[in-house]
Amino acid sequence: MRNEVMGSLRNKLLATSVLGAAAMAAMPAHAQMDPATAARIEALENKIQDLEIKLGSQVKEAQAKADQAVKAAGNAEYDGTDFEFDSPDGKHHFEIGGRIMVDAAWYNDDDNRAGNFDFTDGTEFRRARIFVEGKVYNDWKFKAQYDFADANFKDVWLAYTGFDFGPITVGQHKKPFGLEELTSSKYITFMERNDVNDAIGGGGRQIGISLWTGDDEMWGAAAGVFRGSTAGFGATAGGGEGYSLTGRAWVAPIHEKTMVVHLGGSIDHTAFDDVAISDLSTEAATHVDGFDPVDTDDWTLGARGRTSYGLEAAAVYGPFSVQGEYIRTTIKDGFHDDAPAGLNPQDYTFDGWYAFASFFLTGESRNYDVGDGSFGRVKPKSVVGEGGYGAWEVALRYSTLDLSDSFAQGGQLDDWTIGLNWYATKNVRFMANYVIADIEGATAQTGIVNQDLNILQFRAQIDF
Repeated sequence: MRNEVMGSLRNKLLATSVLGAAAMAAMPAHAQMDPATAARIEALENKIQDLEIKLGSQVKEAQAKADQAVKAAGNAEYDGTDFEFDSPDGKHHFEIGGRIMVDAAWYNDDDNRAGNFDFTDGTEFRRARIFVEGKVYNDWKFKAQYDFADANFKDVWLAYTGFDFGPITVGQHKKPFGLEELTSSKYITFMERNDVNDAIGGGGRQIGISLWTGDDEMWGAAAGVFRGSTAGFGATAGGGEGYSLTGRAWVAPIHEKTMVVHLGGSIDHTAFDDVAISDLSTEAATHVDGFDPVDTDDWTLGARGRTSYGLEAAAVYGPFSVQGEYIRTTIKDGFHDDAPAGLNPQDYTFDGWYAFASFFLTGESRNYDVGDGSFGRVKPKSVVGEGGYGAWEVALRYSTLDLSDSFAQGGQLDDWTIGLNWYATKNVRFMANYVIADIEGATAQTGIVNQDLNILQFRAQIDF
């Protein structure tokens, strides 16, 4: 409508000017005319000038009305990843989106599991999430996210962003621990995060309050106080809730578009106060089967607490990148279920590390955000659907985890993961992983003594 009004006025003005010019061009010069004719021409010129001024005012008035109408209507757009709505004054923002990840996996093991029970091939919706997120009155942000794949809420929080030093977040959100844990599942390089974070990392979502700060140029830090059980390591098995103090700091002395150096560290201390805690375990870089081949069993008689430390590093150089983390955790004064009756409580320590390298065959780079100290969305140089072929990435990861100490004999897991990623668009990705896992150490919890496991798995994902 706005374009039609403006176009009509411009056409009128142009037509008037053309007609006037044509009329004058058809007349002889004033010097060759009689006085009456010259007077009529001058009067006509004045009328044309007055009409141009009047139409010009109407154009400006119509422009102002059109701008006011657009502003009053606000703004709504879809950028391919989520729907966004903004209020006319810009103070309020709302967006809705989600992600779908569908997996399929095939397993080949050597039947060393108790009862000759094989790993089970299958398919699953790994994630099927929807979220709403936004801000009100500029400084208040919120997010609510639900995952239909495991019928559970993920992020549900409120944040105040009006302080210069950084936002304060309250609600259920991720504890600030670990590089790969804080990188969204939409952007991780492999289908599953590494075994070490999964088993003994101090992260995961819990209810609490946290502060994030930094200069958005070279460094950042975050700290929080959390309480409650979590889906990851540290879940309480006896119905009680522990208190966690968690912190992370990172520095990126180099963070250009295609060149990054990242260094960081995390610490998490949880006080259980003799509350029973669950086992430490992981699924060996897969999820479809749902079985944890390494598992420490529980501390059902309780423990005083748990402390985890983590070191992290990553680098990007054009299409090439490397990343790695080391994590060590200690259960303080624990009564492990496999310890002899009457034995005094003791500490149990477990550790592990991983490292991987990736390379984009099509020349893209991993996208780093120094404000969060994590990696983000890969944007292909050419898009499938617009005449392009997307981005192609190959990757290789090694992970080692030791879950055996004293009476807690959870076993040791070493695995290699070969990955191939095809980013058809910035929000559509297909993944293929081949995992070669070596499981050692007797564990009463899993029934595995020694096991060689090969896994071929695929994923199709979209976020919207």
